[in-house]
Amino acid sequence: MLKFILFQRHNAFNERLAGTADYPLANIEEPVAGLGMIERLRADFGVPVSTHCIDLDALSRHPGIDSVVTDPALLGGIGPLVEFIAAVRAIDKRIWLRARWELGIAWAVMCHLGVARPELDRPSQALIDWIEDDLVLGETWLVRDGGVRPPALPGLGVELDRDALARYAVG
Repeated sequence: MLKFILFQRHNAFNERLAGTADYPLANIEEPVAGLGMIERLRADFGVPVSTHCIDLDALSRHPGIDSVVTDPALLGGIGPLVEFIAAVRAIDKRIWLRARWELGIAWAVMCHLGVARPELDRPSQALIDWIEDDLVLGETWLVRDGGVRPPALPGLGVELDRDALARYAVG
């Protein structure tokens, strides 16, 4: 039964995707459940596809999947992400960062990584301007003219707002 349901979903998505044939899509992100079905859409339509799957053993068995979308928090921080970038490139896939309701600290990390890592050559996702309250002091680094330029300050370039942190403390 599950295979039949997934097959129906795949066919329904095929119909929708066929309607975009005249548009130059750069990528379809996580379009269907299952790495095999994602890869099949790539083969059927020629549009690059990406996944949120970070299991590199599984991904290495799917050469038709072009890219991986992840974030530093999911991988355990900046260091593990840098290692993951190298591992993704070693299996000939691209990588970019996804949005995770960034507060200033995470946003600063994403911006710095985008500047420092040439492998992150695609526009990353961002939801920074959806947050009304933040955990850092100072002006929000908004996207301007298609990008963000982190300030030339030490560390991540942000200062923690201790009052905001206290407002959100749990327990």
